[in-house]
Amino acid sequence: MTVPLHELVARQAARTPDAVAVADERQEITYAELDRRANRTAHLLRARGIGTESLVAVCLPRSVELAAVLLGVWRAGAAYVPLDPGHPRDRIAWVLGDTGTSTVVTEESLVDLVGGGGAEALAIDLAAAERDALPATPPPVAVDPSAAAYVIYTSGSTGRPKGVVVDHAGIANRVMWTVGEHKLGEADRVLQKTSLSFDAAGWELFAPLVSGGVVVMARPGAEREPATLVAEVAAGRITVLQGVPSVLRLLADEPGWTECTTLRLVFSAGETLSAELARRLAEPTGAQVWNTYGPTECSIDVTAQPYDPAQEAGPVPIGRPIENMRVFVLDSDGEPVPIGVVGELYAAGVGVGRGYLGRPDLTAERFVPDPFGAPGNRLYRTGDLARWRPDGALEFLGRGDQQVKVNGVRIEPAEVEAALQAHPDLRDAVVVAREGHAGKQLVAYLVARRQVPGDELRTFLRERLPEPLIPAVFVPMDAFPLTTSGKVDRGALPDPAAVAAERGAAYLAPRTPEERLVAQVWEQLLGVERVGAHDDFFALGGSSLVLTRLANALRKASGGEVQLRGLFGAATVEAQAKLIAGGREVVPPVTRVARDEPLPLSTGQHRLWFLNQMHPGSPEWVAPLFLRLAPGTEAHHVHAALDALEARHEALRTRYVTVDDEPRQVVADPRPVELRIVDDGDADGLSAEQLELLFAEQFARGFDLVDGPLWRALLVRGGAAGPVLLVTVHHIATDGWSTVVLERELRDLCAAAVEGREPQLAELPVQYADYASWQRARLTDEVIERELAYWRPTLAGLPALELPTDRPRPPERDPEAPACGSPSRPGSPTRSPRSGGGTAPPRSSRC
Repeated sequence: MTVPLHELVARQAARTPDAVAVADERQEITYAELDRRANRTAHLLRARGIGTESLVAVCLPRSVELAAVLLGVWRAGAAYVPLDPGHPRDRIAWVLGDTGTSTVVTEESLVDLVGGGGAEALAIDLAAAERDALPATPPPVAVDPSAAAYVIYTSGSTGRPKGVVVDHAGIANRVMWTVGEHKLGEADRVLQKTSLSFDAAGWELFAPLVSGGVVVMARPGAEREPATLVAEVAAGRITVLQGVPSVLRLLADEPGWTECTTLRLVFSAGETLSAELARRLAEPTGAQVWNTYGPTECSIDVTAQPYDPAQEAGPVPIGRPIENMRVFVLDSDGEPVPIGVVGELYAAGVGVGRGYLGRPDLTAERFVPDPFGAPGNRLYRTGDLARWRPDGALEFLGRGDQQVKVNGVRIEPAEVEAALQAHPDLRDAVVVAREGHAGKQLVAYLVARRQVPGDELRTFLRERLPEPLIPAVFVPMDAFPLTTSGKVDRGALPDPAAVAAERGAAYLAPRTPEERLVAQVWEQLLGVERVGAHDDFFALGGSSLVLTRLANALRKASGGEVQLRGLFGAATVEAQAKLIAGGREVVPPVTRVARDEPLPLSTGQHRLWFLNQMHPGSPEWVAPLFLRLAPGTEAHHVHAALDALEARHEALRTRYVTVDDEPRQVVADPRPVELRIVDDGDADGLSAEQLELLFAEQFARGFDLVDGPLWRALLVRGGAAGPVLLVTVHHIATDGWSTVVLERELRDLCAAAVEGREPQLAELPVQYADYASWQRARLTDEVIERELAYWRPTLAGLPALELPTDRPRPPERDPEAPACGSPSRPGSPTRSPRSGGGTAPPRSSRC
């Protein structure tokens, strides 16, 4: 009998309670803590009437909290309905109304976004105290494998999105196939980068959690920034990655892809994978590339095939059925076709979904009786065309109906057409997918009452549709071509370039230096030979996936500030050139400054210094870094690595003094870093309770910004899995991004010390103090006044914040606190005001 995934995660937590389960940009939590949070979330939901077959909407950014909430929904007996925080408010309200869910789990910052659907918004961060008071054991709820696990919405053929209901048996089968086939285990780190509104996010989350690995949450928005995503793969030591080919191609284009050598598996899904792209993904990294296929109406994937390096060209087959699934290629009469003959692809087996929520007509149309299986079994009609190869693998040949796939997203043109037809100046709209300069694009043909600019239409649609459903090209027409029956003849719709030429949109050469600069960047980015002043970025093959690269390229080429949000409303060369001309500013590079006198603080440092003045030595700003070191790493190796890191990064040895009533930073000389050593002496390692006490003692100790030090370390030795190092740093010296750098360099320094070699770290041309000086130099009176001119009316009318007038005394140091290297001393952990108790580290804000 199939065991639901949340029960398998609980079993894994019992086996490896102290192992890291989930990590995001701010913190990481163990399996034991994840298990506790999930159980308490389940009790929190049960107290609100949530039970078996209830639907709970979840609208949260990627974080450790997201994983705990999804498990908690399942342990309460309910199914989750994923909502993307990046989707328009109207789309979210429609989904909430269609599901009829009574509760949406979110966070305080998103309450307004989800407030239009009639469901109660449960802000999980505001309910932290209530949740922490609930039992840490699971509620007594038995979840049947046939019960709904999630309801996920796809584009709708009638203009309405439709919700697909997938059960626990289906998603568990897909996840366990991944774990078994690819031998996922405790050494794996899987990057969770897919939006929860796409079903592939499910295996990214749960496959590592049932096998003892780590879910590494990509920071929100990283999936739209190829360079950032590649950096997260390298810095996060990711071993398993998945994506659609349109995104994977952008990753392979990044210079940093060659550094992603920890990858062992790359999964491609959602659209055709070429052998050329598979080779570019595999050769620099050494990873094995797999091509998978599956509709949303099934549990993520139905078939899979590894890329064969001997294949030099052409599309990679979608392969054979995964475990407990069957596939058929049938003709129009529902009969199997011979090898090599094209037919419609049908799927059967445990992974087939239950149908469409509240849509029995559509369910009956697409989920049909299975004549090849046991009575009561069903087939799902995918609408995709395929054929069997002589070697038994399947070839995918595209769609057999009007549904299209663009950038791996399945789109019903009718939904986009319905949104366009709501524009008051449009009479009619037809949407199709066509091959463009850079692959398949969504093209909208319009009959309008007046000529509506493409920028205006994109802005209009962005309030109603997810980004992947917004057409790249808008083609004005006087009337649509019709068939003899009076329907729109989609096959006769003209080429967009031909319509532009007919309407006199002649090539106009760039006229100004800014236009020529923009045109040159487009030519390099889009691979086109000639770009004119009136050309449209999206019409030439650009997309939202490429827009971030465009913004970075324009900043670099112009030396000015180009905002991504501005580019969404400026699609032509002419419009983007005006953005550059209006905002061009010669930005000098960050250069090294003299250290012969105290230096100014950056705005981020100044904010944290100010907060420290209110509560000197507070543990509020203690930022943690956990590392499990390789077996054989001794205390003197760690000492050497810490001291080398102190010497390398000035921010770790900076002191903050007051000069003429203003804070200044002074870079001190390196000195030995405090390292407390705890010898376990037991091969089974310390218990979770003992580790909790040790870590809590470290979290409770604040830092002295005037005299230092700003960081310290705790080394726990003796466990069979290797020593554990906890580094705590004041937040004024680190943030989420720099913690990744510190972790990477600490590992290299420790490895170098163990191996008796020189560390392989590049020289640092500038330090953070140089950046702070550069930032302050740019904050001229003119810049400050411009910023104040915005914030004065924005904040007008708000009540004044009363600040304390008396500076509190710093806390007394405990004279009996253990010295460096002394054995551990039992004690009661002091909770940070924001830590929420438990073993989780204090949650620090970003600068």
